[in-house]
Parts: sequence; structure tokens; C-alpha cells
Amino acid sequence: MMINNADFNHIELYSDVQNKCSPHISVFADFAGIAINLPSEIVFETGQHIEDGTFVRFPICGFYQIEMTDLIADASIIISVLNIDTGQSYKGEIVDKDPGLEAEPAFSQPELSQVALQGQVLAAYFTRNLVKYVDLPASEARYQVQVNIGKYQSEIVNVEVIESKMGGTDAVQK
Repeated sequence: MMINNADFNHIELYSDVQNKCSPHISVFADFAGIAINLPSEIVFETGQHIEDGTFVRFPICGFYQIEMTDLIADASIIISVLNIDTGQSYKGEIVDKDPGLEAEPAFSQPELSQVALQGQVLAAYFTRNLVKYVDLPASEARYQVQVNIGKYQSEIVNVEVIESKMGGTDAVQK
């Protein structure tokens, strides 16, 4: 199924479930790594903000399937963004505070050993607003986006951020 830029306007940004714009890698049982989808164009309006307080809706949809032993070594989801024209690079980590985990657990679980986790794989989807985690300027730019988890890297995806002009577009709107 073909995904177009307008499809990204209708997905939930802070979700860990598969959606229409999610990469469809999960059908490959032997896949190990990260895959991402982003719109090719994103439109913003100067001085405007969306519901989460950011200047633009900049959806990044991802899927990862990684061996548990690798996730124990490093489970950080790092978004790297490069401005193609200026060479300026930006990074951010997807960290979402879970309000349900404020208190210490009433009991502790023994840690699983590396041997017990050998061969076990964790597969998960994520959809986030990239600019909530990476501090990009509210200006037009062409970017390359990549996600890293430990030793794994996604493919590089190109995205153009455009300031709103009169007229219609299929780009992701604020």
C-alpha cells in the first residue's frame, strides 16, 4: 500500500502501535534492526504551535526488532538529523515519562541474565513528533533523518520542511 504525505496527518503522534504509516518490516521474521517512515514534505506556519507545544507536526514512524541482549546493552532510541544545506546536525533521545512509574515498586524482580535472554527478540512500533525530541529551528530546511538503537541504525530518510504558503499541498500540515 502506497503512503502519501497527507496520510501522516491522520496518525496518532504519541503511540506505540502500528498505523498506516508504520514501516511494514514485521512481516520479515528474520529482520533485525530499525526501520523508519517520514513524510517527504512537512509544512509549518511561522508563529503557530500544535497541541504538544512544538512548532510543527513532524511525524516519525518506526519499527524495531532487536535481540534482548543488545537492548540491555543500550536501549536508547536516538534520532539524528542533518541539515543537508548547512551541515548542522541535531540529536535527541526519545524519552517519554510514564506518570504511572513515579513510586518505587513494592517488590523487586531479579534481573534476567544475559544467558536467559540469548535468542529472545523484542519487536515494537513507535510514532512520535520528531521536534518534541530534537530541537530543530522553525525554518525551512532539507533534512536527513536516521534513528539509532545501540549498534543498530535505520536507513536515512530525506524530509523537506517548508514554510506555509497560500494554496494546497499534500505535505504534512501543522
